Amino acid sequence: MTEVCNYLKMSVRGSITDMINKQQTSLFSQSRTSLNRNKIRISRTMGGTASGINVSVVNETPYTWYFATQDRGYTRIGPNCRTSYEEARADACIRIRYGNQSKDSFSYGFNTDKDDTSFILRENKDRSQIQMHCTSTDKDCFCPIPG
Repeated sequence: MTEVCNYLKMSVRGSITDMINKQQTSLFSQSRTSLNRNKIRISRTMGGTASGINVSVVNETPYTWYFATQDRGYTRIGPNCRTSYEEARADACIRIRYGNQSKDSFSYGFNTDKDDTSFILRENKDRSQIQMHCTSTDKDCFCPIPG
């Protein structure tokens, strides 16, 4: 009987110890994740180079567009294509132009303290304008159909 009682005590102690260790590991992991998020936010605020948000450019039109950010030249995005890049700046700006035109069709400033964002290019319903929709601000800009 004593052996059974000792066995049960050891089993209970082992189970409780396992539960405590798992909980501590989980809490440590959550704290580390939270610290990393804060480090990225602080780095962005201070102009650091921590990885930033993912920005997608989605072209739902039959036209070829080019987009540029502060850090890089123009990148081509073909008809009905999607591409993305990582933006680490706190206050970012994207410029979008049609084909080989020298003037930008859209120029849009946005803040990266929100989640990932997308810029969606599409024709409006009557196909008289191109709509650029920013998902993080839920705002639309318009320009005439290229021609």
